[in-house]
Amino acid sequence: MNDTTFAAGRIGSVLGFAGHESPVHAVRNACHDVAEHNDDSKLMEAVAVALRATGHPALRRLDIEICGGVVVLWGRVSSYYQKQVAQEVAQRVGGVRGIANGIEVICCR
Repeated sequence: MNDTTFAAGRIGSVLGFAGHESPVHAVRNACHDVAEHNDDSKLMEAVAVALRATGHPALRRLDIEICGGVVVLWGRVSSYYQKQVAQEVAQRVGGVRGIANGIEVICCR
């Protein structure tokens, strides 16, 4: 699967960061098969729950895309540690076949 399939439609949203905490939410994906879409929906919820359970507020604001078991994470965090935590947490969720980490680290000084 080519990661650029996801990136084209996300650039505006990633750059338009609002700076307030909102729940982790899903982004419509390119999956067409109904059974695969249902599996991906369940997997998306499991990844969202796992990210919320970390206790890192920044991970609650991430966007999640899933297609065919491949998780794509989008958003902004303040450290590379948080970016890595998000990736590792998502990878541990059962059913995840791969991760594409599109999280951007924004250091505030």
